[in-house]
Amino acid sequence: ISVIIPVYGVEDYLDECLESVVGQTYKNLEIILVDDGSKDNCPAMCDAWAKKDSRIQVIHKENGGVSSARNRGFECATGDYVIFIDSDDLLHLEMLETLAKPLNEYPDVDGAFCGFSSMMENGEILQEIFKQTHDQCVDRVSAAKKVIGKQYYDVLSPNKLFRRSILQEISPLYDETIRYGEDTPWITRVLKNARKIYLSSKILFYYRKRPGSTTYGNRFDEKRLGEYKAQHQMLDAVKQYGDQELINIAKIRFYIWVSGIWRMVYQTGNQKLADQMAEELREPRKLWLAQEGIPVWKNRRLWVDKMIEWKFPKKFVHWVDTI
Repeated sequence: ISVIIPVYGVEDYLDECLESVVGQTYKNLEIILVDDGSKDNCPAMCDAWAKKDSRIQVIHKENGGVSSARNRGFECATGDYVIFIDSDDLLHLEMLETLAKPLNEYPDVDGAFCGFSSMMENGEILQEIFKQTHDQCVDRVSAAKKVIGKQYYDVLSPNKLFRRSILQEISPLYDETIRYGEDTPWITRVLKNARKIYLSSKILFYYRKRPGSTTYGNRFDEKRLGEYKAQHQMLDAVKQYGDQELINIAKIRFYIWVSGIWRMVYQTGNQKLADQMAEELREPRKLWLAQEGIPVWKNRRLWVDKMIEWKFPKKFVHWVDTI
């Protein structure tokens, strides 16, 4: 297994992450640390780990973002299987062995996923993203419905092990222009080429939420436009599956994520982009409303949408959105 770990600004968490990787019960590992131009002690820490464990190799590069780092690491990977881990997260010590087993036993299984929990900086468990009671093997459409619909496994890459051969069919593997939400188009494109996916009922991965990470917070900046682009790429990829139920699930996800970005854009005063997003969200919002089953007059999210469309004062919209 090639374990690819981009590293940037995580000196407080890197040792704990790597201890959970090198301590895996599955020992045949190629651990690739990609120092993405980190300005703290991470470069030296990576080199120190490489001296302690011969399975670790380090790549030092200029900062280009997590997608760039993952692509660079994948270029160097030689394992039959590949997984991308974030450098502030934790793995259960049996995670890789559990995920590798179905790929070893079943030639038509191209990927294996496990459940995960989210946690705060101090390790406090926030939520178990997992509802499944038993292991199962599913086709690519069923797997896509589960991850895009956030029923069980979400789009995150660190709880998913794939055959390297299936990842090699995609070029580039990650879009390096996207700094937020890069996992969303990635997983939809990867699953499109998969035969079967094994879903483990075990929670074996712990995802850390922290201020300063690329997936934390609600502040708008240019990187959020990359997330907007990522949701468009996800929709385009899903349409190639030819399954209308999956397309509707993807449109609902598009609404949930892009409507949040839309609110941020409106507050910045970029009316042209806000109007463009408003038009794109009309059909997906209808699907979301039908799914939620909440009376219109009780649906605060819908009222905030309408206030933006009617160009209510920004401060008032923000107040209604946050009360």
